[in-house]
Amino acid sequence: MKGLLNKRNAIIAGVVVLVIIAVVVASTSFSSGMNLDKAKEIAQGYVPASAKFISSEEEDRYFEVAFYDEAGKEHFEVEVIKETGEVKKVESQLSNDGGSNTIVLTEEEAQKAVKDRFDGITSSSAILTKDNGLFEYEVSFKGDGFYGDADVNAESGAILDSVVKYGSVVTIPADTSKKAEMLTYDEAKEAVIKEAGGGTVRDMDLDKENGDYFYEIELHIDGMERDYIVNAKTGEVMLESEHQCVFEHHNDDPYEVKEEYVPEQEAASSQSASADAGQNHDNGLISEDEAKEIVRAKVPGAEFVEFYLERDDGIYQYEGTAHADGFEYEFEINAASGIIIGWDKETIEYDEWDD
Repeated sequence: MKGLLNKRNAIIAGVVVLVIIAVVVASTSFSSGMNLDKAKEIAQGYVPASAKFISSEEEDRYFEVAFYDEAGKEHFEVEVIKETGEVKKVESQLSNDGGSNTIVLTEEEAQKAVKDRFDGITSSSAILTKDNGLFEYEVSFKGDGFYGDADVNAESGAILDSVVKYGSVVTIPADTSKKAEMLTYDEAKEAVIKEAGGGTVRDMDLDKENGDYFYEIELHIDGMERDYIVNAKTGEVMLESEHQCVFEHHNDDPYEVKEEYVPEQEAASSQSASADAGQNHDNGLISEDEAKEIVRAKVPGAEFVEFYLERDDGIYQYEGTAHADGFEYEFEINAASGIIIGWDKETIEYDEWDD
């Protein structure tokens, strides 16, 4: 009997070893199969069928694959994660990506143009802006498992450029004890520009890995694209990769707040729309009242000195200042999730309080 048990245990052990080997082989096979050719094949499914492959880059954590669609006169860049083969981000830009001299489309029509382009959008919002003297709508959107933003020609409805990201938005924790003085988006951006000695930030994201928060920042300078990693707690800046830019670079900084255009004839309707901001009008954002309640939940009896909706780093957020019990609070609230992403408390000087 003892011999039979030993034989059975030996068989079980052998099976376990074989399973482990099979898993390792399968993992290795996938890893070794995840080369530039495989990344190109995956990326091709995220661009028009007529788009032609033009170049590819291998980075530490992902592949960047570039395409050009002659029919649509449009450039594309697709990031494919090495470890999983999943697409992380898709960027696009028309060769002629200027806005328009006149305004034809409404905000709703601009949002529809984006929804027609990207299937599965569940909520979106739009702001009319002037960029280099031309009109365009900035449309932010999200769906199940993706989010992004796009600039839309205010006359033709053409998608001038877009960034679509897959996964969930990572935000700075609302709990200030966990925040531990983490860098804001602006501070991370400034750190990278200082490190690079100039340049323009085209895209940036807050990400989390193994409990640590870090910013991924794409900067363009002198015709080159540099990808940086910034530790959100320590502020350490690390250059991850550098290569030739796929997209045309403009002098305007997409992370500078663009001028929001309000035609004179639309002033009354704009004031009405501003008043409606206190209500949740199915644009995927929480209302002003809801955002204020989030602040009051942390600071009962807070009196608001400033309060406004802003689009910062591709994210709509409520920003402002509130006073209570001799303290001044500055806050930033993600307008889509209601999560506090910025919070600062200072004692009000008596002469300032008297004012």
